[in-house]
Amino acid sequence: MSMPRESEEDERSGVSRAERVYRLLREGIRTGAYRPGQRLREVQLAEELATSRTPVREAIRRLEADRLVESLPGRGYAVTQLDEARIRELYQFRAALEGAAAELAALQATDLDIATLDATLDAMRAASDDAARAAALNRRFHQAIYDAARNVFLNQAIQAMSDVMALLPGTTYRKPGRVAQVVMEHEAVLGAIRRRDPVAASTAMRAHIHAAGQFRVCMTLAGDG
Repeated sequence: MSMPRESEEDERSGVSRAERVYRLLREGIRTGAYRPGQRLREVQLAEELATSRTPVREAIRRLEADRLVESLPGRGYAVTQLDEARIRELYQFRAALEGAAAELAALQATDLDIATLDATLDAMRAASDDAARAAALNRRFHQAIYDAARNVFLNQAIQAMSDVMALLPGTTYRKPGRVAQVVMEHEAVLGAIRRRDPVAASTAMRAHIHAAGQFRVCMTLAGDG
C-alpha cells in the first residue's frame, strides 16, 4: 500500500516537512500501510514520500517516543510489535482511561449523546454476523462516549492510546459469540450512563475493557493476532 506524497498545499501550509512526514507515517501505521514488525528504512521512506532523509529521521524518532516505532539493535527501526506483557499493560491503561470517560459521560451526556449511543448499539446488534462492521460500530460506540465525556485532556490521552491500539492486528470479533458478549457489556455501560450513575458506568466500562484484553491476549498466545 503506497503512502501519499507531500503536496504543494502542504508546502504552503506552514507545517514543517518533518511534521508532515510524521503525520503521514503515523496515519500509515494506524491504517495498516505499515504493519507491526515491518522495517522502516529511511532511504525507502524518503523516496516514497518525495522528501529527504532528514525529516524522515526526525519523524521516526518522534514515532519511537510515541511507542509506535522501536529500535532494532544494529538493524534500524521497525513498527512496534506488542508482546503479551505489553498488551496487558496497554489494556490496563485503556481500562483506566475509558473508565474515566464513562464516568464523565454519565455526568455530562446529553439526550442526543444517549440517543447516538442507543442507535449505535442497535446497529451493532444487527451486525452480529459481520465482524468487521461490528468492530467499526464498537469504535463508534466508544467514540460517542469520549465525546459525551467532554474533556479535551482525556480525549488527547485516549487518542494517543488509540494510535498504539492500531498496532494490534485483526479483531477479537471473529471469535464466536464475542459480538453478543460485547453488546451485553455495552448495554451495561449505556444503562449506567442513562441512569446518571458515574460509579456504575466506570465499573461496567472497566469490566468491558478487561474482557476485551483477555480475548486479545488469548488471540496473541494462540498466534491469531
